[in-house]
Amino acid sequence: MRALVTGGAGFIGSNIVDALIARGADVVVLDDLSTGFEENIHPSAELVVGDVADPGAVAKAVAGCEVVFHEAAHRAVFRSVERPIETDRANVGGTLAVLVGAKEAGARRVVTASSSVYGGAGQMPTPEDAPICRGPPTPSPSWPASTTAGCSGSFSAWRPSCCAISMCTGPGNGRTASTPPSSLCS
Repeated sequence: MRALVTGGAGFIGSNIVDALIARGADVVVLDDLSTGFEENIHPSAELVVGDVADPGAVAKAVAGCEVVFHEAAHRAVFRSVERPIETDRANVGGTLAVLVGAKEAGARRVVTASSSVYGGAGQMPTPEDAPICRGPPTPSPSWPASTTAGCSGSFSAWRPSCCAISMCTGPGNGRTASTPPSSLCS
């Protein structure tokens, strides 16, 4: 299997890259290295340095890939409030560029992830189908990844796979924890 991991130089993405390579996959990483680090990338992975919202960079990276793990995003509430246009371009525009690129390349599956849905929850623990209740500050939403993947008629041939990741830590994140996010590849 050949897979693309966007944001593969970041904490979560690099753990997914490692898990895929351990399972024998050929892996391509698309990352602009703005928050991730090249040294996080497994030496067997191919690195394409580029912007996830650039259709040309996405097309180059996704060529020949069967599966795409879309982890690239601008995270953090403060950053999204301070730079909403940049955040929206990366998170929403980037997700759309990845979905279109994957479709055009013939990828059979796109797995998206979001950890930036903020606000109060009426139920704890919060189930996946809970309504989104946002309160101030409201970040530029990264949750449209699941909405775009699941609701757009252009992508209806895919069964959307959208993961909500929260409070994730482990090797490579500067903290210690018992479980890295490689379970996303199971």
